[in-house]
Amino acid sequence: ISSDGVLKLKDGVSLDFDSTESLDIVVTAIDADGATFSKAFTISVNNLAVPETIEGTVVDGYVSGSEVKLLDADGNVLATSTTDSLGRFTLEASDSIGTRIVAEGGVDTSTGETVTVTLSAIKGSSYVSALTTLIDQAGTDAEIVLTNLGLPSGFDLSTSNPLENLEAQKINASLINIMALGEALL
Repeated sequence: ISSDGVLKLKDGVSLDFDSTESLDIVVTAIDADGATFSKAFTISVNNLAVPETIEGTVVDGYVSGSEVKLLDADGNVLATSTTDSLGRFTLEASDSIGTRIVAEGGVDTSTGETVTVTLSAIKGSSYVSALTTLIDQAGTDAEIVLTNLGLPSGFDLSTSNPLENLEAQKINASLINIMALGEALL
């Protein structure tokens, strides 16, 4: 407690809502005669919204006109964008609580074909593709699936463009064809 009666954290100390939602404290007052009075308080830590900008590219060939959404852990839409002719998107979110990127529709600019499958990726992926969708959907088995895909050495799923590596491009194309067939059967 400061000299003017304000309760504050020590200099250099901060609280983070993501690790501490509340703090229990006890304040003790001592009068001039040495008598004390203590009272317990619970202080709520506010979660401050931290805006973020996410940029990426949707690929099956470059996908133009795809609606891209940033979702939170509960599936709520936090931001939307539409891809340009090179598949690029920019999502402007008012808070950094997004976890997944989902892309729906659009046109593969290399073939002129309509993209009929929903593609997804975890937030932080530079590219949204059939590869990232499979890993996103694999959940706890993602490492096993990634190993079994046989991607080229040095290919980083979160930062490498599948269209710039022939082996990754072949695997991505095979996956999107399988996904399209599967969705057609539903």
